[in-house]
Amino acid sequence: MEGLITCAKLVFILLSTQTWSWIASPTPTLKYIQPRSEALGTFLGSKRSPETLNNTSRVKVYKMCTMPNSFAQTYDDGPSEYSDELDKTLNSYKAKATYFLNGNNAGCIYDHASLLVERFRAGHLLGSHTWGHVLLSGASYGQIHIQLELLETAFIMILGVKPLWFRPPFGVYNDLVLEVLAERGYKGLVMWSKDTLDADSQRPSFEEIIEAYSNYPNQTNVLSHEIVETTVREVAPVVIPELKARGLKLVTISECLEISDNPRDWYQYIGPPTPRNESWTCVGTPGPGEFE
Repeated sequence: MEGLITCAKLVFILLSTQTWSWIASPTPTLKYIQPRSEALGTFLGSKRSPETLNNTSRVKVYKMCTMPNSFAQTYDDGPSEYSDELDKTLNSYKAKATYFLNGNNAGCIYDHASLLVERFRAGHLLGSHTWGHVLLSGASYGQIHIQLELLETAFIMILGVKPLWFRPPFGVYNDLVLEVLAERGYKGLVMWSKDTLDADSQRPSFEEIIEAYSNYPNQTNVLSHEIVETTVREVAPVVIPELKARGLKLVTISECLEISDNPRDWYQYIGPPTPRNESWTCVGTPGPGEFE
């Protein structure tokens, strides 16, 4: 990314100042690394050896719901231009969902701040899906931290909380990802038990998705995407009332896993939200699919 200092240069600057505090600069260089994470200076350029990985904690990976008669609707890749419509459908049926959000993917998260506040207040669970929807399998220790840090910063500014649930883009992760999540205090990494395939290049038709839903068993954790128009405008208005009619409880992922039904356990509370200012921007941050 234009204007980005390399890891080597950053380490040199940090060592030359003999401090891990952040360097004030009138330029936008590394603007997206926020001062609230003083340890990020040690993350950049760092690596983890197999020996280190074998001696570190990792978060648990979850897939299946365990709560009887539960059904977890999970939506990835938002917020998007369709998000408001999806929320209206869910709220009209008093259904809860889990949203795994990006910071800079279908749009900039700061442009959807009011949406996040409404979801938060409505009792939906908001989780992390990385800042730019990046493939983490080949990412370095520092790159993973930054992708999480950027989104956490947005959550803290907008909501005053840090997310504690994570889903990896493309469903791809490794031991290093699990280690970093543990270091940052996450409760778990969430996969899925059923996939609507709504984001595939050869996605199913509306009729095929509806048919699949009719065969989904109880205790399903289903993957969908709120950036897909058909999912929001056609599928959700049909399947949400049908699932309710089957007597299923449409709950968050934390509830369906029988971990906690208390929203205060879904996040780390940091403090009051930050008033909107010039830092509420995605300008100067990694774009979709980018680490730098």
